[in-house]
Amino acid sequence: MKRIERDFDSFVLNLELTYRFFRLERYLTTSQLKRPLKENRKFFDLVRSALFRCYVIGLANMLEKPNSRFSDVLSVFFLMDVKLENHEQTIKKIFEWRNKFVAHWDVNQFRNVDTSRLSEKEIESLFEKVAEIVDDLKTRYNRSENYKNRLQKIKQEIDSMLFDFKLSVGELSI
Repeated sequence: MKRIERDFDSFVLNLELTYRFFRLERYLTTSQLKRPLKENRKFFDLVRSALFRCYVIGLANMLEKPNSRFSDVLSVFFLMDVKLENHEQTIKKIFEWRNKFVAHWDVNQFRNVDTSRLSEKEIESLFEKVAEIVDDLKTRYNRSENYKNRLQKIKQEIDSMLFDFKLSVGELSI
């Protein structure tokens, strides 16, 4: 199947959305927002869970290797023949979470759930690697944006948005 600009744009959209979900989930998980999180714990637990599921599925989509059932999966491997060295364990854990806790509830695994999530550093590194690959590919698809820089801009946007939120709930004062 011919790879076209629209495929690349769809992949980049998934990359950006998934990164937004990841950054927001990480912020809410490690947040110092004491009062709003405590007063609305059920709500924020639900939001964090949904964001976690979204970024795990988004990463799995981006990293799915074509196989006999799904040969034209829009993933980094569809766009380019690439090896993601130094990220094999992180990718394995993402697929484990997707398969056993997000897409399906494996009873044996769920009963003995290993609740350790991947570290923020591991996932951030994987996003950076995917952005590097996208940057290497962009000229093939007539694109010029620096996607590694784009991820930094998204992080800044999330930080700014959450700063405004903290102001609005009285957690900060200027």
